[in-house]
Amino acid sequence: MKKLLIVDDIKMLRSSVRQIINNMAGLQIEGEAANAFEALDQLSKKEFHLILLDINLPGKSGIQLLEEITAGYPQIPVIMMSTYDEVQFVKKSLQIGAKGFIRKTNLVNELGVAVETVLSGNVFICEYFRDKLEKNI
Repeated sequence: MKKLLIVDDIKMLRSSVRQIINNMAGLQIEGEAANAFEALDQLSKKEFHLILLDINLPGKSGIQLLEEITAGYPQIPVIMMSTYDEVQFVKKSLQIGAKGFIRKTNLVNELGVAVETVLSGNVFICEYFRDKLEKNI
């Protein structure tokens, strides 16, 4: 069973993610956090196979937390989640070490594929940002 940590300050979004993941075989939400402090606390106490991380968190940003996660827990892949449209966040996240990037507006359609792709050792970029990145090159 692969254990996931959801980090997002919006409880309703965490519930939506939990619902999607609960319908996928071999996966379980092992922890939830509303901010960086709670996420780091969870990481120090439990074992996770994947982190779903919001880019916009109160206090410390998701980008700052991603830096700490990749430094302290490099074995745990991270998929960034965002409502932002700017490709700069995708580029920065990938440079730091994120293994995936999805838009929250399309979670229902892409979260399952993103999780499976990243857990199989590959990188997942949602279609919206793939197109933007290709045009930006």
